[in-house]
Order: sequence, then structure tokens, then C-alpha cells
Amino acid sequence: MKHLVFTLLAALVFSGAASAQRLMVGVRGGVNFADYSFVPTRIGDTRFTPGAVRAGYDVGFVLRLNLSKHLHLQSELNYAFVNYNVLAENSGSRRIALRTERFEIPVQLGFQFGVLRLFGGALFRVTESERSSVPQLLKVRFNNGDVGVMGGLGFNVRKFFIDFRISGYPRSRVWHDFTSEGIARRVKVPHDIVYGGGPGIFLLTPSPKTSRHGAPHRNKLQIGHLSTPRNIVPAPSPRPQAPAPAGAFSRAAGKNAPHGIFAVSASNIFFCKSLIYA
Repeated sequence: MKHLVFTLLAALVFSGAASAQRLMVGVRGGVNFADYSFVPTRIGDTRFTPGAVRAGYDVGFVLRLNLSKHLHLQSELNYAFVNYNVLAENSGSRRIALRTERFEIPVQLGFQFGVLRLFGGALFRVTESERSSVPQLLKVRFNNGDVGVMGGLGFNVRKFFIDFRISGYPRSRVWHDFTSEGIARRVKVPHDIVYGGGPGIFLLTPSPKTSRHGAPHRNKLQIGHLSTPRNIVPAPSPRPQAPAPAGAFSRAAGKNAPHGIFAVSASNIFFCKSLIYA
């Protein structure tokens, strides 16, 4: 299962690097609540039982690869602070606050329907530290390096999104190590469920496709629409001119003609008159 998570994560990173036009990178944060239940256990003279739910928080980076219009693959690198309460009963009752700080790497497949998004997948956890408000009385070693499942729903509005998620373990029982006053005991944990949610924003989104020369591609429909013959306005045809009256052309020609041509015309007229009166 661990190898599967790392394989999916590596595939997401490399395919995203090769398809930058479909890759989105962002940040997120939120609150979480741990529903922690274990079998009441007595160690020495002290009896331990589950306490009330406490709030924690988590922050991280988001990497999303859009596979299609409605399908995407997403992974995250989150740092989570998860808080638990345990009651210790001896001569009196005492509340013990536990905190685990861990890295969480979910690999999820998401389905987009308008602004609504549904997602689910695997969750890999690596514990960074475990703390107790009364370490002499109780220390708990949580699951480290284990794989759980997670799912939820979210809403996308442009670059912003908000998720509501729940995570846990697929098997019905988990074992945690309780240590009190130097005595260690393995305790059955029926469920260790963490739920919550929070907002996020994508800082890097797919850029519009550009041509080889850097100009954005035009839509083929728009190009075809502009080049359709129906949209080409024909040039107006010249209006027919009325025939010029007799002699007008000769007068205009004589007025604008060069002197040599006019002289030849005059000599011809004189020659014609000579023939008539001869």
C-alpha cells in the first residue's frame, strides 16, 4: 500500500511537470477534530478512558492535475497538529492532553460537477512528534508510517476552494502503545477518525494556450465566422455614365490636348475646307 501511494504521487508530479497547461499549485489550511476511541485500560492503579473531542489545525501545499473537464488527480503535503483528550482516574479524575504532529500526504481522485467537487483516496501519515501534558502519567505512541483512507467534498470558486474531509483507517481496530509510570501496554483502538475542513487558494493556474510566436490561438469557429463569404461586403460597382454629346469630347480634347496635336487637327480642317471650295 505504501508503494502504491508513492507511485501515485510520483506519477502526479512527473505528469504535472510534463503537462504544465493542466497543473495547478496552491496552499490550504483548516481545522480538524479527532474522534478518538479506545478500550478503557488500567495500568497500575490508574484507569484511562477516552476524553472529549479537541480541535487542532493543519496547513499545507496542494498540487492538482486536471485530467479532463470533470476529473482531476490531487496530492498534498500537509503538516497537521492533532489533539486528543484522555481521562486518568485514580483517587480523582484528571484530564491529559495529547498532541501528535505529523506529515500527511493524501493522494486523491476528484470528480468536478460545476462548483461541487467529490474526492477520495489514500492518506500516508508520518509522525513527527508526540506530546503529553503529563508525560510521567501517560505517553501514547500513535500509528507511524501507516496508510489510511480519506474522502470528502469541496466547492471551487475561481482560484478559491473550500474542502470538508474525513480520514481514518480501513481496518476496524488499531493498536496504540500506552506507557504509564514505566509500564507499557498495547491498547485496542476501535477508531481514530479525524474530520474537518478549511479554505485554500491556487497561486498557479493553467495559462491560456499560445501560438509559436507568442500570440494567443484564435478559436476556429471565430476564424471560420470571420472568413465566411456571407460576411464579406462587396465593393460598390461603378455607376454607368451617360454618353457625352457630340463635339464635347473634341472640345475637351482640344482644350487639354498638347499643342502639337491641336495644330495637326487645325491643318486637317483647313485642308478639308480647301477641297470643298476648290
